[in-house]
Amino acid sequence: MTGGGAGPAPAPPGRERDPAVQNRVSNIAAAGVVGAIGLFAGIYALNGLELGQLRRMGPGYFPLVLSAMLVALAIAILVAPPAGRLRFQAGEALTILAIVASAGVFCLSIERLGLAPAVALTSLVFCAADRSMPWRQKLFITAILVVITVVVFNLLLGVQVKAVQWEF
Repeated sequence: MTGGGAGPAPAPPGRERDPAVQNRVSNIAAAGVVGAIGLFAGIYALNGLELGQLRRMGPGYFPLVLSAMLVALAIAILVAPPAGRLRFQAGEALTILAIVASAGVFCLSIERLGLAPAVALTSLVFCAADRSMPWRQKLFITAILVVITVVVFNLLLGVQVKAVQWEF
């Protein structure tokens, strides 16, 4: 009696699946995705947003720094020794996607909408991944983040980004 297809097919003789090779391929793929996102955000920040200076940061400054950190993370993933096989649950994949998506939302909305709406959208996208947190709490966290961000960056540091603007 032959089995009914539950699980991967066995490797042909002499071609056993080496877990170290599979981990390395996974690391390379992950580094490629993270690096590509970092490069895209960096190119977009350099070409589409005003960077400003360290004392007077423009809307492209944070996305550029974030993109540099993503590229550095991709390099770290490539040079890191392979660890044991990581297994993600469906909820964890959603969290990772929300982190990446929230960075993209910030990059795409900061110049068109201003600091407050960009932070609000970023926070809501990020909080959406946590299904256990009630929406009332997510909205409260978002409101607090917006107030703190506007006070710190616009009022205290004088960052050259309008708190709210509607450019379409």
